[in-house]
Amino acid sequence: MVAFLLYAKYLFLPSLCMHKPQRYIAHFDLDSFFVSVEVLNDPSLKGKPVIVGGSRERGVVAACSYEARKFGVHSAMPMKKAMQLCPNAILVRGTRGEYSKFSRWVTEIIAAKAPLFEKASAFGLASNKLIAKIATDEAKPNGYLLVQPGMEKEFLAPLPVNKIPGVGESTFTTLKEMGIKLIGDIAKHPIDELEKRLGKWGADLWRKSQGLHFSEVHPYHEAKSISTENTFEENTNNIEFLLSELVRMTEKVAYELRQDQMLTGCVAVKIRYPNFETTSRQTTINYTFSDDELIPVVIDLFHKLYRKGTPVRLLGVRLSELTNHAVQGSLFENREKKTNLYKAIDDVKNKFGKDFLQKGRTIRKGKE
Repeated sequence: MVAFLLYAKYLFLPSLCMHKPQRYIAHFDLDSFFVSVEVLNDPSLKGKPVIVGGSRERGVVAACSYEARKFGVHSAMPMKKAMQLCPNAILVRGTRGEYSKFSRWVTEIIAAKAPLFEKASAFGLASNKLIAKIATDEAKPNGYLLVQPGMEKEFLAPLPVNKIPGVGESTFTTLKEMGIKLIGDIAKHPIDELEKRLGKWGADLWRKSQGLHFSEVHPYHEAKSISTENTFEENTNNIEFLLSELVRMTEKVAYELRQDQMLTGCVAVKIRYPNFETTSRQTTINYTFSDDELIPVVIDLFHKLYRKGTPVRLLGVRLSELTNHAVQGSLFENREKKTNLYKAIDDVKNKFGKDFLQKGRTIRKGKE
């Protein structure tokens, strides 16, 4: 899925009588994005039950058309179960690279027209980003939904608590144990009890249940990047050492990427030789935040760039074309499992230090 938040500070609607300008945020959701791209490339798929994903036996559903959803198929479902539910579905393995290309095209179209936009992940219009996002989900598949200012709390009240972005299985289970099933139940619950059970997240949930969300629409900049580089104490052509450094640096920038809740669509490697000659090479990739997807790309770029046998003074890794987590990455894995894995890894790093967990390849000989 790809979505955009458009900010209109002085948008007036005929149905709204106001004495002062009201902030409005439009949330445009490119629903079933992968399927839409496949239909554009092959119009014969239009109106048919289409599933994009991996193999029939071991793959997972990355996206599916609304015709397939009628049979109970949904994203992240094991492909085997999806095909049992919808045996006549057309399985498309996915056109790697096409989705990132179309995502960039959409970005360019929005950027050319909108005064201010944020690439975030139907159509919802509301006074803040949280309500606009939830309204978009409620308006699917082809509708639109306007939540009038002052009606945010009433709009949220009858919805299940897991409609709030960020409420995963663990929080959902805890809330059910507290007798909380609807967002309206959160709004009625004492905030101190929520904080006691869920910490700061509990207080944040209470504020969201009131329809309160003050996050701004941040301008989207493709040029934003995360990078790191290391100048060695001694020039070296030790390939094992250089590759271990690349892995270490990639882990570092990928960790920073996830802390910022971002994905990258472009990777670059920089090499500086003893005479200060500096070369770099980059490539676009499917959006990701995963070490295991970034490291092979970085190593491949290094081998294409490096002059074999020549000592190296400096190495650098840069991630650019950043966007947030709502843009889906690789189709051929269960993204939820990978996201949970990296969340667990990052939780350990946040608690004990960034170097507490490292890939074996980065450990120096003699270092515990």
